[in-house]
Amino acid sequence: DEGKKFYINNIKFEGNKLYSDTLLKSKLGFKKGDVYNTKKLQQNIYSNESETDISSTYLDNGYLAFNADVEEKVVGDNKIDLTIKITENNPFKFGLVNFEGNDKTKDKVLRRELYSVPGDYFTKTSVKRSLEQLRALNYFNPEKLNQDISLANDSTVNIKYIVAERSSDQFNASIGYSGSFGITGALGLTFNNFDIMEPFSGGGGQALNFSWQFGEAGTYRTFSIGLSEPWFLNTPTLLGFNVFDSRTRYTYDVQETGAIVNIGRRFKWPDDFFRGDWAVKYQETNVLDGGGYYQTGRRNQFSLRQIISRSTVFDPVFPLNGTKFSNTTELSGGPFLPGNTEFLKNIFTAETYTPLIRNTKLVLYST
Repeated sequence: DEGKKFYINNIKFEGNKLYSDTLLKSKLGFKKGDVYNTKKLQQNIYSNESETDISSTYLDNGYLAFNADVEEKVVGDNKIDLTIKITENNPFKFGLVNFEGNDKTKDKVLRRELYSVPGDYFTKTSVKRSLEQLRALNYFNPEKLNQDISLANDSTVNIKYIVAERSSDQFNASIGYSGSFGITGALGLTFNNFDIMEPFSGGGGQALNFSWQFGEAGTYRTFSIGLSEPWFLNTPTLLGFNVFDSRTRYTYDVQETGAIVNIGRRFKWPDDFFRGDWAVKYQETNVLDGGGYYQTGRRNQFSLRQIISRSTVFDPVFPLNGTKFSNTTELSGGPFLPGNTEFLKNIFTAETYTPLIRNTKLVLYST
């Protein structure tokens, strides 16, 4: 006996002081005349996938002790009046913020990425964003990244971020044969969690990279070394440099030597997903033998590059969702800069990662 289908009649909230009835009804997702769906009702009160439920709204303002009791009253043959009694209690603040599992990475490297700051009101969004920032470092196993929240007293919560270190350093070596350059080889080494003050232990969040490529009998070689500090003077300011030198001796003989200085900064407007990066580059090109392709002689290049980007991609290895937009503009020479190499170029890129099937890792990448 299936019985009758029931429908929502009136919805009433009691005890809510922080949020209006209109806002809570929009979060509840029901209106008069809708089919009464108990599963949807519970999800939209306590937890739904999009985190637009009533509970998430209260948790984003520190009301960890929020509670809601639903009273049902049958009206007529198949209608139900809902009375939702809200118990808001008091908001909580962050107390102690600690870490567990970071055997190599220093606490300060993790702490500067957090949005959960001691003394601030607890918000679910700040905890989620903190976990995303820690994942974006690529120092930890994303599957084991978690948090442990405990009550300190009736107005304070302590939070511990649990991480599991994994190596993000890279070493590569290759050897091959080319008809143009003969036997070729390459060596590369990247430390993504380097510390220039403690080079043998690391954990300072800096990036050091070295690359060397070569061809048979000196027909081709290139060398570069770079270092970057993502939090210069403990501010979200990136400062780095890269020095490079290369020479190609084939049907022509060209040598290129130069250096790049980088500076970047996370923005607060329009939101803190935006950042800007700027680079100053000097390059000297010496054409010893043009081989009929290039004009012999020395050329100097002074250029400025600007990158404005916005990214919500927090897993650099296997992104499951998010978008990334960037606009790169580079100016060389002209009326503003010295040197005899002149150009202006602009490149805009857009990338999106869209999950195709719920609860799986099948993702559509679009660019």
